[in-house]
Amino acid sequence: MCTLDCCNEMAKEDCECATIAEYLLECARGGIDMSEGWRTPGLCPMVCTNGTEYNECGPPCPPTCEDQEPTCQQERCVDGCHCPEGKVLENGQCITIDQCPCHYGDILYSPGDTMDQDCNTCVCQDGNWQCTDSVCPSTCSISGPHFTTFDGLMYDYHGGCPHYLVESDDFYIQLDYGTNCREDIYINGVCIRGITIHTSGGAVVKIKSTMEVTVNGREMTSLPVLA
Repeated sequence: MCTLDCCNEMAKEDCECATIAEYLLECARGGIDMSEGWRTPGLCPMVCTNGTEYNECGPPCPPTCEDQEPTCQQERCVDGCHCPEGKVLENGQCITIDQCPCHYGDILYSPGDTMDQDCNTCVCQDGNWQCTDSVCPSTCSISGPHFTTFDGLMYDYHGGCPHYLVESDDFYIQLDYGTNCREDIYINGVCIRGITIHTSGGAVVKIKSTMEVTVNGREMTSLPVLA
């Protein structure tokens, strides 16, 4: 350190402390253990508040409740007031992870609060939502060209092409729409010819608008049908 750099009496102490801090920070970055620190009440004291502690080589991106394991582009450590190990920063305070709140939209929930999502229940724990993973039942409905999907969305369909209502690898239900129909049901200019059901067992069930039912092309005269 050049003495002339800190010869201004008004800023002498700040200059000396900053120079020493930068020198020792480079030592810490080089792998030298500085955990015991060098500041004392009589030598460049650093006052930390809100539960923070002075650390010569602390993380450049401190962990928070929302980002408990942050990924930081800056790799070099920084000196200053940091939350002690095992605590994270939340609204300027150092708290333990089990004290972290949870967010949902613009609403803040306290630890232990619960929230329902469909048929599942979520609990605020350690700043994250822990939810049950039950498979929730759902239904869809059709009234002429008006559709209500499994997720509750509504839309209209006025085309004359077949429409898949439900489909998986080995099962589907297809609604057969049409135009220029005679015997079929007309709703708002669209006629419904019938429904085709392809079961997981390989059977093809067709139900016409005239209530004629066929299974694999064979007309059924008695119902119900197990396919």
